[in-house]
Amino acid sequence: MAHFRAFFVSGEFMTAADLYNADADEFREITVTISKVAPVKLTGKKGKVDGRPGVFFKESKTGKPLGANATNSAAISNIAGSADTKKWPGTKITLFVEMVEIRGEGIRPAVRVRPFRADQQRAARGATPEKPPTDETPDEEEIRMIAEREREEASR
Repeated sequence: MAHFRAFFVSGEFMTAADLYNADADEFREITVTISKVAPVKLTGKKGKVDGRPGVFFKESKTGKPLGANATNSAAISNIAGSADTKKWPGTKITLFVEMVEIRGEGIRPAVRVRPFRADQQRAARGATPEKPPTDETPDEEEIRMIAEREREEASR
């Protein structure tokens, strides 16, 4: 069954309900590539029209854009390395759902954006993840001491 919010939305834009996995009864994360950004208009509950970037994704089966609010636009801008939306296409991002407080509406699920991490890229290509540093990995002080010892031994 669909997330109950799916029954309340027009379906024109991506919402948290689009990231709901009914089989697992939880929201999922998806990694997507921005294909284009175009201006879109959203009409609020009181009829107020709000313009924002419509972010379209190469992997989308529905063609629905994310009507990026200021929070998500700033996140994409940081990930893409530019506030210029013409430079966003080709940027890989991960979409996830976070519970947020919406003024006058209480707490509800919202789509959020974060970078597509390098370990996710390696996993997507089938590569093994890099091993995290262990206690056996020397820190800067140990490296300096080892280099000093090696210099002393070399001078003998």
